[in-house]
Amino acid sequence: MPVLVLSDGTKLHYEDWGQGTPILMVHGFGMTGEAFFNQRELSSKFRLIVPDLRGWGKSAVAHGHHKPLSIAQMGDDLFELITHLKLSNIIYIGWSMGAMVFWESAKQHVLGRFAHMIAIDMSPKVLNSDVWPFGMIGSCGLDTPKGKSRAKRAISEMKTNWPASSQRIVRKVFAGGAIKSQQSSLAAEAEKLLEIANHNSGTMAAEYWQSLIESDCREIIKSIKLPCSIVQGQKSQLYANDVCVAICNSMPNCKLYRIENSGHALHVEQPKIFNNLVEAIANSINAKTAQEIVTAQFN
Repeated sequence: MPVLVLSDGTKLHYEDWGQGTPILMVHGFGMTGEAFFNQRELSSKFRLIVPDLRGWGKSAVAHGHHKPLSIAQMGDDLFELITHLKLSNIIYIGWSMGAMVFWESAKQHVLGRFAHMIAIDMSPKVLNSDVWPFGMIGSCGLDTPKGKSRAKRAISEMKTNWPASSQRIVRKVFAGGAIKSQQSSLAAEAEKLLEIANHNSGTMAAEYWQSLIESDCREIIKSIKLPCSIVQGQKSQLYANDVCVAICNSMPNCKLYRIENSGHALHVEQPKIFNNLVEAIANSINAKTAQEIVTAQFN
């Protein structure tokens, strides 16, 4: 696993598989790059760059010896990685928190190196409020006593009993009832995700959770002209079906894809459908680029 020493000395670990169009895959909360185990087959046609974000997995940092952990900081790290690898014409895939990392980055960075962004079942503001009904199902804003109490309880459990928190996370990312049966075809995938999550630090997770629930990218996504795709799990336990519709409608150059019989972890639950979608998007970008080159040669 290659390592990039970032500008502040933090070691960012990442995988770099295959050749061709670069696809940067960024994991969700509580996970690591290993959560894209069903996407590795795409490396036979494209170049996959799959990091463990700062503080997660192999990119863990010593507690008390790091910058404050935030969604924006993870975005800065990714731009260092992109510059280091000299990437361009990138397809960015952000699962859940990974999408928020991209949107936060757009506040500070130029997106010229990217050709397409794919967000997996995510909202630009994860907590609901009186004027924002497109956060997580049943959530409350931090400006309410109920919301503050829930956040405090969740953060406390992450710090003191991360295995319980990670188990709850894994259960929620699949479609409702999908992994109850040990005979379920998704039971093995759920075990993989749980093992991945349990290798993380609850203390680190708590710090990131605070940053995640405070993030608000509702305005910035309205200005992103880059072609984007929102991929929605029709049976998501985290976001109602109208959330991704509303998000996509608020973006100037966005398409919505709905995947049936899947939840928040649709790239795990329906990998063939998801991988085919990624391949189709990558091929369309390559075809457009080739046409632009030909056109330039004859002009």
